[in-house]
Amino acid sequence: MNLREIENFPIELDSMSEIIKKKLASISNKLMDDLKRHANRKEAYYKATGKVIYDEFYPKYSKPS
Repeated sequence: MNLREIENFPIELDSMSEIIKKKLASISNKLMDDLKRHANRKEAYYKATGKVIYDEFYPKYSKPS
């Protein structure tokens, strides 16, 4: 997902109730924790930037079965 998709997502946070906002935040935190739990740390070396360490995510492992 890129910034353009996030910015154009049709949701009105200003008019959303606090209860719904808290539920969405909780669900989001649970998803991010699960995504991180299934991530693998990778290393790569590039001429232009040198050594790069990044996390590779596998969203399919964080979906309900």
